Amino acid sequence: MGGLFIITTQVITSLVIWWYYSVSALWILSLSLIAGGCIGGWDDWYKLTSKHGISATSKFIAQWFTAFVLGGLLYMYDPLPGIILIPGLNIMYDIGIAWITWAAFVIVSISNALNLTDGLDGLATSCLLPVLTSICTCGFIMGPVFYDTKYTSLIWTASLVGLLFGFLWHNSYRARIFMGDIGSLSLGIGLAVLALILKVELLLPIAGLIFVLETLSVVLQVFWYKRFGKKLFAMAPVHHHFELKNMHEATIVMRALIISIITSICAFIIAYTSVFK
Repeated sequence: MGGLFIITTQVITSLVIWWYYSVSALWILSLSLIAGGCIGGWDDWYKLTSKHGISATSKFIAQWFTAFVLGGLLYMYDPLPGIILIPGLNIMYDIGIAWITWAAFVIVSISNALNLTDGLDGLATSCLLPVLTSICTCGFIMGPVFYDTKYTSLIWTASLVGLLFGFLWHNSYRARIFMGDIGSLSLGIGLAVLALILKVELLLPIAGLIFVLETLSVVLQVFWYKRFGKKLFAMAPVHHHFELKNMHEATIVMRALIISIITSICAFIIAYTSVFK
């Protein structure tokens, strides 16, 4: 139920912020958390009642539908619709309405990546904290987004970071509370939408390198098994591989956190040297 607590508290906080700063980004961010929570809650409920979650196909369809709806809303209410920024090159591309498909791809990718990372006590939350902070800071200093959107996104992120610190206090090894899919999917979608709003989504693979590696380990595991008939890793996602190689759970989480801090700093450095005028 940890994920439900995070979503509920963050949405209430967002409503309070929106009361003072009526910015469309806030309610889209809140909607992203609710939508991701609904998909994750649906999956978690099935796991509790039937011992297995919803089918991969149903989950995938729900994610893509949600992603396209959110992408459409972002496109409609974005003062700079269809713009993709290339960090480090100071280039802006206007891809028009095709941006909705791009946004949907980013949302589905990040939500699944965070969901796959959520497998050890404190792993997903520990890695998410520096990534959230970095992405918000990068957007604040780099992107050509209007100041009111930047400012409210900063407050929203600060609120979520505070919530996640509170959650991590009880989720660190050995965990006494868990976020489940309702938490990991909603937070993944929220992170993606935040990056899209601030126009820094291309920095996500850098800041969130751990999420990328976790996803790639699953893709490679499936490919390797189908191609060669044997496993590439002892178990995927890769954090379970290290766990089966007798590395302590807390050690895996700490090293993943260190990597996330380093990659988040790298993303910040790129943003700092790529200020779009």
